[in-house]
Amino acid sequence: MQARSALIFLFGLLVPCCLLSLIAWDQPDFLISSDTLLPAEFVWDVLHHSYAWLNFQQARVPSFVPDLLIYAPIQAVTGSWRIAMAAWVLIVLVWLGAIASCITVRITRSTDEAAALAVMLLVMLVLSAALFGLPRLGSTFESSGLRPYLYILPPFDHGGPFLLALTAALIAHREIERALPIRTVVLSLISFSGGISDLLWFTAFLLPLTASMAAAVWVGTVARRAAIRLLVAVWASGILGWACAQMLDREPLPLSVLYTVPARVMRFLTELGHNPGMLIVVACFGLAVAGDAWRRGSRGWLGSFWSVFATSSALGSLALTMLLYEGVPIYRYGSIATPCRSCGGPSFLWPPGWHGSRTSASCCCAYRWRLCAWDLARHMS
Repeated sequence: MQARSALIFLFGLLVPCCLLSLIAWDQPDFLISSDTLLPAEFVWDVLHHSYAWLNFQQARVPSFVPDLLIYAPIQAVTGSWRIAMAAWVLIVLVWLGAIASCITVRITRSTDEAAALAVMLLVMLVLSAALFGLPRLGSTFESSGLRPYLYILPPFDHGGPFLLALTAALIAHREIERALPIRTVVLSLISFSGGISDLLWFTAFLLPLTASMAAAVWVGTVARRAAIRLLVAVWASGILGWACAQMLDREPLPLSVLYTVPARVMRFLTELGHNPGMLIVVACFGLAVAGDAWRRGSRGWLGSFWSVFATSSALGSLALTMLLYEGVPIYRYGSIATPCRSCGGPSFLWPPGWHGSRTSASCCCAYRWRLCAWDLARHMS
């Protein structure tokens, strides 16, 4: 029976991912840009000139893991960056479907594979509709109809590190339930990889994990010593990775000058009222968090790993958007992780203690709301 369920799940995962990969592959304007072609040029240069890896200037966000780690070997073996691009999209979709399903099952505490399968299929449906330009609410940018939650598909566009953050969060959650030294080692390696690959690793994983562990220690669901040991390991590894990234020859980061930060924050707050879509998203997010905290109670909410993790991650994304804000296009820093943050969606809409067939409907509603929220904000702005 378990083997049959596993086969059904595998079939339901691979088929829509393959179909969606073909749909994405038929839209070269979506996948091909200066950001995605830079690693293709780097791999080609390394294969043809032995000195290239020393003299090639990397992008602002190196994205070594998992983007380049997956993309480069495929291009080297096949000799085609187009095949590497297609393989990357397929791997990302399978990875996203699998990790989102695992997290959803853990959030809802359901063993029903149909719940995870329903969520994954709905995500595929939403992404497919976005690739076809539905719903037609306008253009995200002047020259592109790309939806925010599709940013996870192109390589070297922050999607890989966010998937890595989801995987690390799942491992950390299991480490909280049952401590094993090997998990701490794995998390340290992942944190180093994330730190050297993308500066957003700190807002995608390290800060949310810290908030979740601090809340759990406060309510007594996690021992203080265990929390400190885990946080020291991942933070030390992440900072070490970031320090190594500073030694690379790469493009400068577009970080705000310190004295311009207050002006950017004030501009964001001032223009928020003129962007009704963004205003709706912020309001709905606040209501969702407040409703989840009210249902669970203050101690129950603080003791919920995924509730605190998702909330902290979303707030970190919003804070980054405010610090870098220059106009509506900067909303991409808030929308880039929408597929990842949506994995925490069921924790906002799922009453504790409910199981059974209602799992699928609840998770589907959560995913639909979280996946469409930033898209609505961007297109109404």
